[in-house]
Amino acid sequence: MMAVLLIGKLLFTAVCFGSGAPGGTLFPQVIMGALLGGAFGGVVIRLGFADSSLIMNFIVLGIAGSFAGIVRAPVTAIVLAFELTGSLETLLSVSVVSIVAYVSANMFKVAPFYEELLSGMLSSLGELDQSDGEKKLIKRYVIQPGSRADGYQLKDLAWPEGALILTVTRAGNEIIPTGDTELMALDDLLVMMDKQSEQLLHDAVQDCVGVI
Repeated sequence: MMAVLLIGKLLFTAVCFGSGAPGGTLFPQVIMGALLGGAFGGVVIRLGFADSSLIMNFIVLGIAGSFAGIVRAPVTAIVLAFELTGSLETLLSVSVVSIVAYVSANMFKVAPFYEELLSGMLSSLGELDQSDGEKKLIKRYVIQPGSRADGYQLKDLAWPEGALILTVTRAGNEIIPTGDTELMALDDLLVMMDKQSEQLLHDAVQDCVGVI
């Protein structure tokens, strides 16, 4: 039953989110995490590997694990589980599950939900109209190992004029760049550029960050 509810919740959330209808993001994540943990716990209990009294523990672990993997915030997941239960009994197991989920999401290169949401919003905008009538584009680039930008501070890098780095995302952490910011391989850059010079600037930025 929990597996059926999980599939139904996932489908309804996808339809709601895709259509733009109000439905939230945090609460559905918590519900789906609880259902996932409950379904897994039910299977484990039926197979005789755990006692039925531990089903609530599996539900809490499901919430923490799914939140840490989807949002890429393990500490927040641990705090969230503690707020929901008010107990420290499961703190160690919640911490282990959250860290494993976080590391697994990084290993499989799953994009953090809210960063992907921001990227989708910016992509849907496509162009930004400025007050002076000029249009700006926002593009994402990933610095490749061994590229010209790898290991250089912004002030020492021959970065193309007209392309402004808005944010640098590194291992799930967002950095507001300054001249002293050192760029590293696999950094995710959010770059704003003039639409009029899009192709020229795009080629110049790719020359700096490398091409996959």
